[in-house]
Amino acid sequence: MGFSPKEDIEQVDPSDDFLVEYSAKDKWYALPNNTRAQYLWIFSQRRIHYIKSTDDFSELAAELSSGFRVPMTDAVIHGGYYCYRSAAPILDGTMNIKIKFA
Repeated sequence: MGFSPKEDIEQVDPSDDFLVEYSAKDKWYALPNNTRAQYLWIFSQRRIHYIKSTDDFSELAAELSSGFRVPMTDAVIHGGYYCYRSAAPILDGTMNIKIKFA
């Protein structure tokens, strides 16, 4: 997962430096975005049901808080991964997300 100004999947490779490997076993991910208006890219070995942004890492907040689902493009299989890109560029700052796998 990571942030990049690249818009097209053909410009992105699973080994690109901006992508950081995270464990699928983690319940939460804190993703740093140091530059305004970059796309969130997620490469996953499994299909994702949804991605939710939240300010709190508690389990209760994940289900009940005012967090929102992050709009993502439909999955494209690329380099053996399900690849997702945010529908729009994301503001800078750390983005806290929870991923629900399908």
